[in-house]
Amino acid sequence: MNRGVNLRVCPVCGKQATTFINGLCEECYRQANPLLKIPGPVEVVMCRLCGAYRVKGKWNQPREGDPLAQALETALYNYVESGALVRELRIERIAGNSALAVAYGSTERGLEDYEERYEFTYRVRWSLCDACINAKSKKEVARIQVRAKGRSLTLDEVKELKRVVDKVLSSIQRGHIDLIDVVESKGGIDFLFSSLSTAKTVLKGIEREFPVTILETRKNAGMDSRGKPRAKITYRAMFPEFRVGDIMSYHGKEYYVIGLSNKLVKALSLEKMEKENLAVSRSLIEKSRVICKREEGEAVLVSSVGREEVQVVSLVNSRVYSLFFTGRNPWVKENSHAILFRVSNRLLLVPLF
Repeated sequence: MNRGVNLRVCPVCGKQATTFINGLCEECYRQANPLLKIPGPVEVVMCRLCGAYRVKGKWNQPREGDPLAQALETALYNYVESGALVRELRIERIAGNSALAVAYGSTERGLEDYEERYEFTYRVRWSLCDACINAKSKKEVARIQVRAKGRSLTLDEVKELKRVVDKVLSSIQRGHIDLIDVVESKGGIDFLFSSLSTAKTVLKGIEREFPVTILETRKNAGMDSRGKPRAKITYRAMFPEFRVGDIMSYHGKEYYVIGLSNKLVKALSLEKMEKENLAVSRSLIEKSRVICKREEGEAVLVSSVGREEVQVVSLVNSRVYSLFFTGRNPWVKENSHAILFRVSNRLLLVPLF
């Protein structure tokens, strides 16, 4: 870089200047050395279903905003002149088959960054990305199997699962394109996907909302278009056998389940008659077992509470039951409602929370 001290005349424009770059004033130098050199229409390849665009043979999912603008911005980097340092490149306007790009940077070391604007034409070649080809052909890449240990999923659980999956799919770029089928069976429900990344996103949504453990299995599915091994992945999401209102046993202790979340089981210890929080874990789901289902409980009214005896009246058939306690039961109060269970020839009384 040659910088003058005294005023000199630029040989191209004839103007006087104090700063020269390779014998030219800054304005003439920039005109002779643009940041971008666009010889003709800029061509981009875009997916007509999801808006993905292809760059150097790889499909890219668009970020938030205009997918065409993002495709054009990426394509313009192929036209950056050798030696130029472009720090920012954006599409400011798209109208018809022409667009306006703004580039910010410089072409000479030591020269301050400056802005240049380019009007150019473009054309779009529409195609289908690999993921949408899989979706259109209903090619299963991943599956989420949702089951419950030792029982069928309830209608409410299936309904809530569908709601959560729909919510997650509505929040991602490809939406519902990658969900190619939903298969309901007597025991559970399967969600089939043509995209592994979408399946993983949905799986995370299920884990955030439900008390499940995940098991992943892989099965050889031949070769892909590039000759690489392809696997079909199945994620098994397992609900616990117990539900709210059930009595279950875990590590030799009995609990009345009063609440469920993705991380905690709120329960009443039937040994201490105190509330406890149990962490959702693979051990809890796999090793716990249901002693009494909530449907087996009988609604009762506590009619009297003695020192060691409690009498309750069935709200189903008005039958009177006497229960004997050797320990404290702070939850049992006269004229309160409760649930009566029969467990191995003994009666268990739990409060109605």
